[in-house]
Amino acid sequence: MGAEKVKEEVKSRDGAVDESIRRKGRGKGELLEPKKKPLNPKAAMFSRTSTTFPLAKLPSPSLSSRSLSSFPSSTASLILSHLNSNDTSAAISTLLSSLPSSTSPPPPSLLNPIFSSLSKTHQFQSAISLYNSLLHHKITPDLISANIVLNCYCQAHQIDHAQKLFDEMPQWGLSPDPVSFNTLVKGYCKENRVGDAFRVLEWMKRKGWSPNVYTYSMLIGVVSRKESMDSLMGLKLMTEMMMGGVEPSGVNCNCVLASLCKERKIIEARLVYGWMKKAGIGVDIVSCTCFLDVFCRERMLVEARLLFDEMPEMGVAPNLITCNTLIHGYCVSGKLDEALKMLDDMVKNGPSPNIKTFTIVIKGLCVGGKLEEAIRVIDIMTQQGINLDKFIYCTLLEGLCKIGKLEDAVQHFHQMGETMEFNDIVAYNILINAFCKMGNMERAKELFMEVTDKGLSPDLRAYTTLIDGFCKIGNIEAAQEVVRDIQKNGVKPDVIMFSVLMEGFCEAKNFEAAENLLCDMARYGLEPNMAIYTTMIFGLCKSGDMDRALHFMKEMTEKGHQPNAKTYMRLFK
Repeated sequence: MGAEKVKEEVKSRDGAVDESIRRKGRGKGELLEPKKKPLNPKAAMFSRTSTTFPLAKLPSPSLSSRSLSSFPSSTASLILSHLNSNDTSAAISTLLSSLPSSTSPPPPSLLNPIFSSLSKTHQFQSAISLYNSLLHHKITPDLISANIVLNCYCQAHQIDHAQKLFDEMPQWGLSPDPVSFNTLVKGYCKENRVGDAFRVLEWMKRKGWSPNVYTYSMLIGVVSRKESMDSLMGLKLMTEMMMGGVEPSGVNCNCVLASLCKERKIIEARLVYGWMKKAGIGVDIVSCTCFLDVFCRERMLVEARLLFDEMPEMGVAPNLITCNTLIHGYCVSGKLDEALKMLDDMVKNGPSPNIKTFTIVIKGLCVGGKLEEAIRVIDIMTQQGINLDKFIYCTLLEGLCKIGKLEDAVQHFHQMGETMEFNDIVAYNILINAFCKMGNMERAKELFMEVTDKGLSPDLRAYTTLIDGFCKIGNIEAAQEVVRDIQKNGVKPDVIMFSVLMEGFCEAKNFEAAENLLCDMARYGLEPNMAIYTTMIFGLCKSGDMDRALHFMKEMTEKGHQPNAKTYMRLFK
């Protein structure tokens, strides 16, 4: 196909695909590339030239009626007048009312501006309806209009109808061109139908058309999405581009690099990063942050720091997300001194740390047992005008409880509760759980009573924690009293609470009460799980009641829970 013929076929296609194809960096509306001789991959990587045909403008609505063939000139003039006044509805009404009496079909120079106007104003369904009306009158619009309607179907999320229109084009004497293929690829990508998008790509190649940067960009974009991520396919597409002489854009490279990092493909990510640096393609902040994140996740903190220090040299200023990513890497790796140094540097030189930055550092310090440093960081945080939130507050309480400073935790709890309304059930649960683990049930019960005194409603976790604590010290009566409170307050129990009770009753050899629990569960619509049955069976075996143990073994199996080797060993040892 000669260049002049191609120019003629691609003339006037503004409405066939959305305006995003005219962005900076993709030429002046380029959509069609002729076949090129494959380049050496390295040569393709460094190439900065491409041969494209510019896309012509759609015919202006002010065209003279002389170009309208034998279609009634008065009707054509009226339609063009409506279009010039941006009254597309009136133009369509005039057109459709003229069809029964007209001996000649309206020419493309009249139809194309109408379809273009409908597409640009997002009247996709109107464009589709007009197209079907014309077909009903045995009028076949040209390829330009067909491509516009193809795009309208895609924009209206009617991709199957778009495919049907595409398949029917040859029946009307229309041969799909790169605009047609790219529009269909884009439609499938938009619906996340990745397999169909690649099927159209292969079809496009078989028809002798060369995919261009726009085609590849759509496909790389869809395989880089979270819901359909396939980073190696993105890399394959980028390699295919270079082999075909199509230079990947910076957006393409960064998209592939980011997805490789998210899937922890470090070797491939480094390869793409090297290509980009050699080709002079800038790495953006998103790619740098993703690269930094994968280094931190893999505990490659030396490499992470080197990349962080390289960023200004590449013209990429580290932002708050980048800094938080590196600080998080330091904290989870136990390098708390480096995290604190970086936090201090951010306070002095920027970017200013936010609540997330402080949360990461405080949590790291609490987990690492550096509670004094955590409190110092909280002071810095308040000096920066950032209010202490519930998560940080609870993290500090957990840290103090973890190292056994329970009374200090209670003291901080009450001090902060006086100034910041943080006396909520989550914080109480942390403290109650800590005292229960220590076996100090008197103190745990005091805090539990404090919850109700302050008008708060204990949740099931608080009740279960208290029950577990009483069971662990053998005070079954107190545990049962808590159960009665649950029933009285209308709190619905769950399987976890019954598991805790079952363990407590079996440990106390109160098997009658344990068996009653199974009936209670049925009353609440709960099914005993494997753990509950196993606890009952083990308890009965331990007390020498093998007949009842076998009975519950049979019941457990009938309920679909298969006993494991440990259960059999308990039964037959």
